[in-house]
Amino acid sequence: MHWAAGVGGGLLEGREAASTRLSASIMCADFRSLPAQLTALQSAGIRTAHLDFGDGRFVPNLPLGLEVFAQLPPRTEWSRECHLMIEEPLRLVTLFAPHADLVTFHVEAIGDPRECIAAIRQHGASVGLGMNPSTPPERVAPLLSEVDRLLVMTVEPGFAGAPFVPEVVEKIRQLATLRDHLNPTLSIEVDGAINMRTVPALVGAGADRFVGGSSGLFIGGDLEQSARALISCIEGAAHEGAA
Repeated sequence: MHWAAGVGGGLLEGREAASTRLSASIMCADFRSLPAQLTALQSAGIRTAHLDFGDGRFVPNLPLGLEVFAQLPPRTEWSRECHLMIEEPLRLVTLFAPHADLVTFHVEAIGDPRECIAAIRQHGASVGLGMNPSTPPERVAPLLSEVDRLLVMTVEPGFAGAPFVPEVVEKIRQLATLRDHLNPTLSIEVDGAINMRTVPALVGAGADRFVGGSSGLFIGGDLEQSARALISCIEGAAHEGAA
């Protein structure tokens, strides 16, 4: 099951199932038992791997390395979204795009985003545009019609377990309004502190994709059960919003 480029916009009702709207942040997985964890996630309906890559500059750490691609199931079974937290990502697109269904780079990290958008598409991948919690909607508005996904960080990027920034909820509401006017098929994904406490407000504001990490998915215990609970929370919030 592949992620379908260009599907997005609004509440989940009548669109993809909530399980396909939740990706797993692989940097939060236990690599000693990664195959078993991927099997548990797949049993719950999750088949998208969210892969965080840093450079030690845009973010102070190096979450994953290129070797992670060899540790994942083939793309016919799992789709891959690469999140580049990297300064001047254009110089490294050729390393990531051939292995990915979607490549997301940050608007704060590059002078000419359109050049990077074109480079990603040349490699056959869909394009995501990322933004940090403090970045205003006006910074990304001119680009919303040119990308497939907008990734909104709800924590400061780089490390698992960072605290949720509540002010981002209103920003997502503003971005959803821009989306509806500029690119109704744009998907708004949220990344950081995604759990059963934060999901309802994020869905209500207009987010339609979620990255599950150490806050609500990889929380210890039965991973499949945690995944099903978070999926159920997303579905419930969507139904409530559509009512």
